[in-house]
Formats: sequence, structure tokens, C-alpha cells
Amino acid sequence: MMFVHHGMLWGGLKPIRGNFYKKISTMMRENLGLYSAHLPLDMHPILGNNKVLADQLELYELEPFGEYGGQKIGLKGRLDPISAEGLGAKLEDKLGSPIKVIGSGEIQTLGIVSGGAADILSQATEASLDAYLTGEGANHHYHESIESECVLFLAGHYATETGGVKSVGKHLEGQFGIKTEFLDYPTGM
Repeated sequence: MMFVHHGMLWGGLKPIRGNFYKKISTMMRENLGLYSAHLPLDMHPILGNNKVLADQLELYELEPFGEYGGQKIGLKGRLDPISAEGLGAKLEDKLGSPIKVIGSGEIQTLGIVSGGAADILSQATEASLDAYLTGEGANHHYHESIESECVLFLAGHYATETGGVKSVGKHLEGQFGIKTEFLDYPTGM
């Protein structure tokens, strides 16, 4: 079985042809199951992408944060005071990928929503958080971050969404004694 964060179908069903057909037919021929857990994996309170990031950054007093589609899919919490640059360096070390830090100052409160969730920056500002971490953003998020004085960390869509998959793999190994393997295909995005 293949367990993934991002599935194969976005925006509903689509015709099965071309490269999509090749993927599906190969999986069927090889009897390979596919399980995708997008938002449930982002928001899972123990194994999720955002929880893994919060643990890596040693956040405490965690609370649900970041509403999307009527659900809070991220986390917010406190951390020992650290400069924006220092937290950016810590993120780079933990994720092994470059981090874009927008803004400066001391950080004691942080919101996290993995992936492409820069639009939730406004919720971080409304919550008076010092900083917000997500995967990717658009040009206007730079100005929104500077003007709101909420430091924005863009850590890469892919980089912020691998922790949950790895965490589930470790959980399955411990729970069922099976071997799992994480296949790393970084996109640089």
C-alpha cells in the first residue's frame, strides 16, 4: 500500500487517460493500494503535519488554529523567545530546506498551517501572533506580513507536508511491526 498526503484527484473526477492512466493502470496491475489523507493528515492532533512541525519547534500551550472550510486545520502555540532569524535557522535545520523569512523581531507566539496556506496569515494577525509558518505564499503576502508586523515563514509546501507521512509510517511500524519506507521526492516548492 502507498500512503500519501496529496492524492491523485483534485477538483473532482477526471478522465483516465495519458499519464494519469499510466499511473492508475500500473497501480492496478501491481495490486498497489493508495490511501490519501490530505486535510486529515494536516490537522491530526498526534501524527499530523502541523503537530510534527510544532514538536520540532518545541511549541507548547498548543491550540487549534487556522480555519479552512469551517475547520481549524493548524495549530498555534508559544515558544521560548527567539529572533525571527534564529527561528528561520532552526526551521532550515529541522526541514533541510531553505526558508524565506519575511519580517523581523522576537517571536514568542506562532501559528502553523502546512502547505499552501498563506491566506491564513490574516488569521494569525487577528490572533495577535508574533509569527506564522506555512509552506508557500503569493507576492501580496510579503506586504501583508510587513504591514501587520507578523513575521511570515515560508518553508516550502513539500517540506512542511512530509512530517505527517513519516509520523504515520513510524506509528504503523510500532503498532503492527511492519516495515515502512518514506519515498522522498522534494519539489523545491
